[in-house]
Amino acid sequence: MYKKKVLTTIYLDKRRSKIDKSYPVKLRVTFQRYRKYYSLGDSSLTIDEFNKVMGDNPKGKYRKLRNTFEEFKHEADEVIKNINSFAFEKFEMEFFKKSSSSDDVFSFYDQYIEQLRMEGRINTADSYAYSKKSIQEYTKSTRLSFSRITKEFLENYEADMLKNGKSITTIGIYLRSLRTIVNMGIRSGLADHYPFGKGNQEFMIKNPPARKMALTTSELKSMFEYKAFETRAEHYFFDLWKFSYLCGGMNVKDISHLKYNNIVRDRIFYKREKTKRSNYNGKEIVIPISEKIEEIIDKWGQKSKESSTFVFPILMKHFTPEQTQATIKQATKQIIKYVRRVSKRLEIEIPVSTYTARHSFATQLMRHGAPTEFISKQLGHSDVKTTASYLENFEERQLKEWQGKVTDFDL
Repeated sequence: MYKKKVLTTIYLDKRRSKIDKSYPVKLRVTFQRYRKYYSLGDSSLTIDEFNKVMGDNPKGKYRKLRNTFEEFKHEADEVIKNINSFAFEKFEMEFFKKSSSSDDVFSFYDQYIEQLRMEGRINTADSYAYSKKSIQEYTKSTRLSFSRITKEFLENYEADMLKNGKSITTIGIYLRSLRTIVNMGIRSGLADHYPFGKGNQEFMIKNPPARKMALTTSELKSMFEYKAFETRAEHYFFDLWKFSYLCGGMNVKDISHLKYNNIVRDRIFYKREKTKRSNYNGKEIVIPISEKIEEIIDKWGQKSKESSTFVFPILMKHFTPEQTQATIKQATKQIIKYVRRVSKRLEIEIPVSTYTARHSFATQLMRHGAPTEFISKQLGHSDVKTTASYLENFEERQLKEWQGKVTDFDL
């Protein structure tokens, strides 16, 4: 049976240098033009040192390093050879099992964080790093066996976090990261117990109580009619918030990555950055370009309309993943700052954010009778249950109005 080729390479990651001008050495695995990178311990070399190690006839310490790297590569090749139908998940399960000599949760954190950074998923990597740091501070240890992650451990950790003023939201983020690491340990054969779930002997990660995040129809109307901007920056970032709302609550990351090749005639076609990696066949979202969307693009869009040009002047093509993340984070802060200034002038009580645009879009469609399936499609949800959770906390005023209909007999 023909097997598609998987390539392994020893690779010097030159995107981020250390203080001593050295770079981390990685194992690069390529399959069907998709690449993933894996740490080779703490190995880091300068460009000159790496060239000597990987040259034709390395000597002395360079020969020793070459042998070490070749052992890693050989081990990876052996794992790949024994996989009938290659998938990165299968490779990682076997490779981590062979390369991890100890049963240590934090080592798995480090491997996964490094992998996320290599893939440019900086925000996610930071989230896992915060989770690891929190659990290390709780255990007061640099090592943690998978066998210690029990229901009791998780309950005590949660109680300690609450005692120290951490929110249910923060605790949930940290524990979901830990849950992923536990699953990796189970797949690698280093963990045999899954402590998360809804059973009596399992721990359930709590969700915070839902908050009202959608604007009322009258509030939305006042937002869209507002013209008294104090500065050009206020006008620009407020319009980006409106653009988000008009495009189904498109998040700032997706707005930032939007290019002119995403615009075809009178429609915007795009896939959410959030789901591109986890679902290669992720749903393409189609946004009809309304008059208001067109006005915002015409006013603030870049004048060069080449297919590879970003629509809005937020990102630059040469940005590193770290620069991209920092820029998107700053743009999000600016949008929130200016939209809250405007909403305060309009005496809107809830703290308006980028999430408000998304929730308001979904709720406004519901007010007009749009089916949940359609709303789900426009939000880019893979499951209508996710959409239902957006809509389940409809305004109390509207619920009371509906309830009153049962005695409204004037039909």
